[in-house]
Amino acid sequence: MNPSARLTRRDFLAASAAGAAAPGLRAVLPPPNDRFLTFINLLGGNDGLNTLIPTRLQAYARQRPGIAIAPAVGLRLDTGPYADFNQVLHPALMTIARLYREGHVAFVRNIGYPGANLSHFTSQDVWSRGAIAPTEPDSGWIARYKDLYAPETIRVVALGLNQQLDFRGGSTGVTFSLPPPDPASRPPYVFSGDAMFPANDRLRFSIAGQIAARMRAEGLPARARTAQMAALGQLEELRRTSPPATRPEYPRSTLGAVLSSSAQMLRDDLPVKIFYAVAGTAQDFDTHYNQGGAEGRHATSLLDVDEALAAYTTELQQLGIWNRAVIVLFSEFGRRNAAIGNGTDHGDGGLMILLGGGVRGGMFGPDLTEEMVNAFNLPVQVDFRTVYEELLQRHFEVDPAPVFTEAYARQAPLGVLL
Repeated sequence: MNPSARLTRRDFLAASAAGAAAPGLRAVLPPPNDRFLTFINLLGGNDGLNTLIPTRLQAYARQRPGIAIAPAVGLRLDTGPYADFNQVLHPALMTIARLYREGHVAFVRNIGYPGANLSHFTSQDVWSRGAIAPTEPDSGWIARYKDLYAPETIRVVALGLNQQLDFRGGSTGVTFSLPPPDPASRPPYVFSGDAMFPANDRLRFSIAGQIAARMRAEGLPARARTAQMAALGQLEELRRTSPPATRPEYPRSTLGAVLSSSAQMLRDDLPVKIFYAVAGTAQDFDTHYNQGGAEGRHATSLLDVDEALAAYTTELQQLGIWNRAVIVLFSEFGRRNAAIGNGTDHGDGGLMILLGGGVRGGMFGPDLTEEMVNAFNLPVQVDFRTVYEELLQRHFEVDPAPVFTEAYARQAPLGVLL
């Protein structure tokens, strides 16, 4: 394991204190809340049409012979507070389907940006920048958010990836980045307690308390004693209120490892506002060939995401922080409506999925029509910045205007958050 990746809470708080001292930044900060975001980038262009399948549109099956998913095979969404009878979910997404039926998932259809560029690199930069045109110097929207509202060093964590445009261009120091893990090994961030030997833990507290009680009660030693006793009291309280030591079992995949690290940081009460991860590799969702329908490469990629989410969402619920969470699944664009052999080419309108206790479930964005699916591409009808601005304004309770400064045709908020 990389020793530099083993950070303690003290390391985090010390770094945070240093970052907080940056001049000229604290004055703009609003009162903090304890909510957080976890972004999962389905890099490569996820096929939204085969992720959320329209069951009543004949054009869907006509456009996709060989890869269309039969309505009876998909996972039904027709129960719960946001019951929907017109779509089913890809059969690999059992966790997301269950959470939808419980009211904790929002699907935003036909999302993207005007004049969508179908180059992976260009479109990824647009989503990372939060603007179509490059800025001078170029910067990512997360870096700008961090400058304005979260200047402490440990506020944004890039899980298992290097510094991409989302995090570049800020002035408050680099985003903390965990190195890409080896899925066969332990996650890169590990906090080792003594859960296996609670009797030893109790003994240590007892001995420390006895030592503190016998210290001289005057001068500097008295102040040290007072501080130590206060610290012991806080640690005792933390030990009594700590969540159960048993954690869900995460899949032995890259995404499983990094989401496990995210949950461990939250378990350790570290001050992180944004986690950012990539699902698999760039090829996993770029399904030009061997895409398949209910089975195939696309199904495998979706299953990897769903299995990691099963453990992650379970742990967030166990920790009692589910209502503070919003998890965002997105991709730089969608796929074309018509299949090419056993695959699909790059398309315009995509699909965003939001999960969490802070999410208002249901379907957002215009309903698909026969005309839309008969066309070459799904249209872009929801600008992705509409959702990003709502996340900042409603979830983080900050003004998004200084973060998203490019002029664009702003839309009314979708209401995807409670």
